[in-house]
Amino acid sequence: MQAYLLETVIYYDLLEAPTGDLVGVAADNQAIVRIAVGVPDEWDFHMELMGRFACECARKPRHPPVREAMRQLAEYLLGFRRDFDLPVRLHGTPFQLRVWRALEQIPYGETRSYGELARMVGRPGAARAVGAANAANPVAIVIPCHRVIQSDGRPGGYGGGLRLKQFLLDLERCVSAARPPAPSARSRRAPAP
Repeated sequence: MQAYLLETVIYYDLLEAPTGDLVGVAADNQAIVRIAVGVPDEWDFHMELMGRFACECARKPRHPPVREAMRQLAEYLLGFRRDFDLPVRLHGTPFQLRVWRALEQIPYGETRSYGELARMVGRPGAARAVGAANAANPVAIVIPCHRVIQSDGRPGGYGGGLRLKQFLLDLERCVSAARPPAPSARSRRAPAP
């Protein structure tokens, strides 16, 4: 994981999902750098951000990237949005980045197994490594790691807990059944600092 320069400030806010779980959203001056699901409370999220980015962190709901991400996440959680149009800055290994790009290819309302995801990234025998990269996804929901399930159809693990993962899967299935999909917009990649 790459640390930011000490002059950088990471701004954040928290959103409550319909399940009661907290979702933390964080951004630098230009792009979303973290969306965490199942956040215990503001203090834990603040401390996680400080450890992850090694810089000053401040809750600032009106920070433009944070505000826009919160708006789009709220629309998604209410079933009004299928895709996100947010600048996202990802830091990870080349393998993790490949897995995260593959996650973005899983259509709304559909799922893939860890084995299928491994085949998508050209590593058919690496389901466990793909699972580890999936778990390390720094921008949950926007990069839909919740759409990866076990080969037997069970939900499998999720950083935000199984209740939230099942809610997200059920939400997408219900919305997909009610409305056919529209053309997809993918997250925009912000340039590396």
